[in-house]
Amino acid sequence: MIDKKRLVDVFKTVGLPPYTYVKPSHYGEVRADVEQPGKHLLIEGPSGTGKTCVVYKVFEELGWADGKEYQYVSCRDQNSDATIRGFFEKASKGDQPSPPLIVVDDFHLLPSVRRTEIGGTLKRLSDRAFEHTSPPKAILIGIPTSGLSLLSDAYDLGPRLGSYRVSRASDREIDQLISEGEQSLNVLFEDRDILLGESAGNFWLSQYICNKVCATQDVIET
Repeated sequence: MIDKKRLVDVFKTVGLPPYTYVKPSHYGEVRADVEQPGKHLLIEGPSGTGKTCVVYKVFEELGWADGKEYQYVSCRDQNSDATIRGFFEKASKGDQPSPPLIVVDDFHLLPSVRRTEIGGTLKRLSDRAFEHTSPPKAILIGIPTSGLSLLSDAYDLGPRLGSYRVSRASDREIDQLISEGEQSLNVLFEDRDILLGESAGNFWLSQYICNKVCATQDVIET
């Protein structure tokens, strides 16, 4: 009996793909930094390059849940600034936020002065690794502006910050994504070179194009 999978789950254009997620070369480093007490993360790069997905894939493997091991907030949310301020103000006073890890997505939408303030707070929070087994830490995700890092003023963070500049995926990685989708749906894309070219090293774009190609051929499941 064929284990049927839905197109919307195989070539997934929103959220973490369960069948076609390809781990980038920096995946292991990101996971190690996530698990390291006192180590903050900054993940920068263009839209669609898998910045948020890599964090959520790590959480998935660790079995971590939102609201328990971490708190996710997007700077597009209506009350995001209050949530972010509350976390860092509590942590700065020496109190332990619950959960102790905050993920701030769309970090680039914060004013530069707020980003600088947060950068200045992160060093002190890292030093709490000497005092707590699980000190407050932050994962910051965003798009760099004008080619500069979103925390360009936080020069003294040093090894306390795992910084990742995510760029385009390799053709090998995109090809692997397409192959896993082919296997899940039992289809074959004949014009592989065209798909690779149109994807332009963008994971999301590759998912989107493959989804649309299958949908136009009425392939909605395996």
